[in-house]
Amino acid sequence: MFVGFVFSAMALAAPQQKQVPLDFDGDGRSDVSVYRPTESRWYINRSQSGGFQMEFGIASDTVVPADYDGDGRTDMAVYRASDGIWHVFQSSTATPMQFKYGLGTDIPVPADYDGDGKADMAIYRPSAGQWWINLTTTGSTTIPYGIKGDKPVAADYDGDGRVDIALYRPSDGTWHINRSRDGNLVIKWGVAVDMPVPADYDGDGKADMTVYRPSDGTWYHWLSSTFGPAYVKFGAAGDLPTPGDYDGDGAADMAIFRPADGKWLINQSTEGKVTVPFGLAGDKTMANAFVK
Repeated sequence: MFVGFVFSAMALAAPQQKQVPLDFDGDGRSDVSVYRPTESRWYINRSQSGGFQMEFGIASDTVVPADYDGDGRTDMAVYRASDGIWHVFQSSTATPMQFKYGLGTDIPVPADYDGDGKADMAIYRPSAGQWWINLTTTGSTTIPYGIKGDKPVAADYDGDGRVDIALYRPSDGTWHINRSRDGNLVIKWGVAVDMPVPADYDGDGKADMTVYRPSDGTWYHWLSSTFGPAYVKFGAAGDLPTPGDYDGDGAADMAIFRPADGKWLINQSTEGKVTVPFGLAGDKTMANAFVK
């Protein structure tokens, strides 16, 4: 891979506490979880509170779990492309809510873009290269950023507590990141067949540009702490990358779901490798929901 970069500076902002992805019970650990389209049912193996299942959504929905109500727990949620409606089951009140925001061809990219501790409903419109973000603090905004064929890879790359709009361009393997604090960044890191899986793998509070190569199960990291590469073989052809902070140490763990036998293989950064039987072939894993 060839690496090149450009960036510009912006005004600094005070860092905010980041949300733990897929933490349905609020214990600071990502939970192994799947959505079974054939049953329209969520199956969640909560690390603190035990197993949980619930019917929510329909088979054709896109799962978009995130902490929309700001209580520190991930909410079950789906995006219905047929009508652009978000259906969210709020964990704080145990009640559902609906909100129309988007079109059928949009890609949902919920995240905390304004740093208030709540995930914002957001979509990337590939046809126009536009981001539409419904900020919980100030309302809806539209940002032109991207071209047709780009894959959204929103994450907090500069560690200021606000998720940055970002894109991975498979045609040339470049990352385009519009950082809310540190300005625009462009880096070539990946090839067309790679799956972008950004997360904070080194625990420095900043998301790392990472791709998973499905042909051989190799993770290619560009670590923000060293501004350099790291390569790890973890997975095999047919596996689905499912990164998350499963041991609660503040660093994302490499993990995969193996549909053939319904097993999760997790390489925990502090507690070692574990295998968790959870799921069936055809299930949609929560941690893979935003991997494009």
